[in-house]
Amino acid sequence: MDMALLLVPATSSHDTFFYKIIHETFGRIRKKLYLADTNLYPFQMSDFLHFVDTKVPILIHAKKLPHWHQESCVQFVTFRLSDALPQSTLVAYDRFKTEWLRAHPKPWDEPTSHYYKETFANKIDRWLHAGHGSCILQKPYIRAVVENTILKRNGEQYDLLAMVIMPNHVHVLMTPFGKYRVLQIVAEWKKWSARRINSIQGKRGTLWQNECFDHMVRNHDEYKATLNYIIQNPANLPPDTYTLRVFYE
Repeated sequence: MDMALLLVPATSSHDTFFYKIIHETFGRIRKKLYLADTNLYPFQMSDFLHFVDTKVPILIHAKKLPHWHQESCVQFVTFRLSDALPQSTLVAYDRFKTEWLRAHPKPWDEPTSHYYKETFANKIDRWLHAGHGSCILQKPYIRAVVENTILKRNGEQYDLLAMVIMPNHVHVLMTPFGKYRVLQIVAEWKKWSARRINSIQGKRGTLWQNECFDHMVRNHDEYKATLNYIIQNPANLPPDTYTLRVFYE
């Protein structure tokens, strides 16, 4: 069952409104420029990015795992192919992670964030880089479907900051606009890309893992670290097996 919980009393925030207008306006302009001339990128505007604001409401949506949303806040998202991780490994991992997240609601302080990264995010990352599963995203024409799907609503529903499509998973750094939430955006990406990819391959069935990982970026330093993580993600892969796009430095 999908549940929602609102954290932090609602307060008026001129900063939130300002950043929202900045991103929606520049997102639309940037999309038009992108369509006109790809040499205009990356478009540097990192000083205008909006990070976690403890004075603004944080909405938590819970399905199998909790997902956090704050308007106009930069988000880091990871989603993976359904066979990217061994099912037997995931069962125990998901149970422990779910219990830990319920006991440690966001926003986190530095020690808690570090613990999460070391205990959960880094472990999943190591498993993903082990190359488990079909790794069909290493095929350029399959990656192109995913890339075009993600780019389709850029500047309308969200502002893309960076993304990397790896052989069995995808990382995206983005800012959702207004009413649009990461969970809904990613669900649309997965639905439309799965239909097209299954059609191309002449297959049916589940392509993507049901859940995705999302993290609200807390500050500019974390943004730079996350951006660097995305850039370095495919460092050891042949250049024709991944797609890396950076829009904002």
